[in-house]
Amino acid sequence: MIFNSLLLIFLSFIIYMILSANNAPVIFGASVGSGFIKLSQATKMIFLGIFLGAILEGGKLAETIFGGILPETTLETTLIMTITTIIVLLIATFFRLPVPVSNSLIGAAIGIGLMNKASMNWNLIITIIILWMIVPFFTSFLSMIIGIVVKNVAFLIKNLLILSCLYSRISLLLSFYLAYVLGANTFGLINGIYEPLMPNVWLNFIILGLSSFIGIHFLSRGVTESVGEKIVNLSPLMVFVVQFSGAFVIHLFTQFKLPVSLVQVLIGSTLGIGFAKRIVLLNKKTVLSVLAGSIFAPLLGTAISCFIILVSYILWS
Repeated sequence: MIFNSLLLIFLSFIIYMILSANNAPVIFGASVGSGFIKLSQATKMIFLGIFLGAILEGGKLAETIFGGILPETTLETTLIMTITTIIVLLIATFFRLPVPVSNSLIGAAIGIGLMNKASMNWNLIITIIILWMIVPFFTSFLSMIIGIVVKNVAFLIKNLLILSCLYSRISLLLSFYLAYVLGANTFGLINGIYEPLMPNVWLNFIILGLSSFIGIHFLSRGVTESVGEKIVNLSPLMVFVVQFSGAFVIHLFTQFKLPVSLVQVLIGSTLGIGFAKRIVLLNKKTVLSVLAGSIFAPLLGTAISCFIILVSYILWS
């Protein structure tokens, strides 16, 4: 029993750390890439935002995997799901690609359900898959609309110094908001697979905070550069539009208890800005690689979880 608890603590630490390294930098990638705010400023807001989001609204997605897609929680399925997600995230981090952790996690759950012939909630699975398909386009359209509105409002402020200061403050606040919705949605989704087996919720939050600190400070730079510098050259006004539209969409679907990828919404909102700027500044190669990661993450998660279960059957038979 003690060994199982320690193993869960260790694995949850690893997955939170890799998640932070691979996904949290997407929060401030556009701002840092544009040279508008410093990385040290952004990370402070991220720590606070993720922690509060996980505490205040993370419970809304706690039953998406167990009690939603899969009927029940077991130590075996939790370990397989965690190991699968860690493998997917390690591969993504190695190639410096921001991959949606929710996609790989749900892909792993589907693989477990198929191999164990469990009674899965296919209505929920299909709803989530459809949501993944439409969210980037929805966010792209929303960012174009918000961009037009914000641009017209910005023209009313003639003092460039005041405008620059305003952008700086808003960008920090939006980094916090993005971190908050990441904590509420993605971290809440992950917390849901551990809570039944780790009833000490505050221990899980402590692990989350420590592992996030390590992931962001020591492992995140490659992904930050990929999102912030290689996709599109954003002005301060466009950074505001990308951050706000992405955070709003995630927060919206969090209320419906549906997992939405931070990567997908921010890529969608960035593409919307790119289209509004006639796409001349888009790095198509980077965009395609990020979108490919979003597509293959659930497929890879399903395949790896099936492989792990198959190997365990062979070894224990």
